[in-house]
Amino acid sequence: MANRADKSISVLSIQGNDIKLIDTVAMGDEVASVAITPDGKRALATKFPAHKIALLTIEGRKVTDTKQDMPVGLWPYNIDITPNARSASAPTMATPARRTAISTPSASSISNTIRPA
Repeated sequence: MANRADKSISVLSIQGNDIKLIDTVAMGDEVASVAITPDGKRALATKFPAHKIALLTIEGRKVTDTKQDMPVGLWPYNIDITPNARSASAPTMATPARRTAISTPSASSISNTIRPA
């Protein structure tokens, strides 16, 4: 869960109706949104005012910021990951609007292409 004001991400455990805070991951910048890959092994987080997308790794209940931030268009706010986890899309709030297409070929790298929305 993104915590903009705290510049962090909360890691939650959800068991039925029971939700518990497991950990908090410091991100260094305000985070607007987080998306988890379908296999549950990686996540991408939008760093709204820094104009970046961060790559995180997930191992069980441990979430780690890889410190690999990718510059994207201005003001990325949301992010979606495709069902096969090969790419993601992050619309920006810039004028004119842009959509960043993100390639996620491996757990250790990300790259981007900025296109008109």
